[in-house]
Amino acid sequence: MSAAPVTGQSDSGTFPPSAASRRSGKSWRADRPVLLGVSPVTLMVGIAAAWYALVVFALTTAMVRSAFHRIRRWIDRIAGIPIMGCGTKLVLDR
Repeated sequence: MSAAPVTGQSDSGTFPPSAASRRSGKSWRADRPVLLGVSPVTLMVGIAAAWYALVVFALTTAMVRSAFHRIRRWIDRIAGIPIMGCGTKLVLDR
C-alpha cells in the first residue's frame, strides 16, 4: 500500500517510497537540489572544525597548560584504570 502523493509532487515524492520506485532505482527525493544534501554536511564539518579549534586554543593557554601539568599523573592513573580493566577482561575471557 502506497501513501498518497504529497501535494505538487509525483509518485516518486511519496512517503514511504513505493516498492515500484525502489525497484526502478528512482530516488525518493530526486526533485531536491544537491545543495540541500551538501549544505548540512558542510555545516556539520564547519561546526566540528570550530569546536576542535576552540578546544585547541583553550588547552594551549598558559593557565590550562600549567594546571594540566600539575594533575597529569592523576589523569593518567584514572584513565589507566578502565584500560587495565579491559585488558584484564580480555585475558580472563580467553
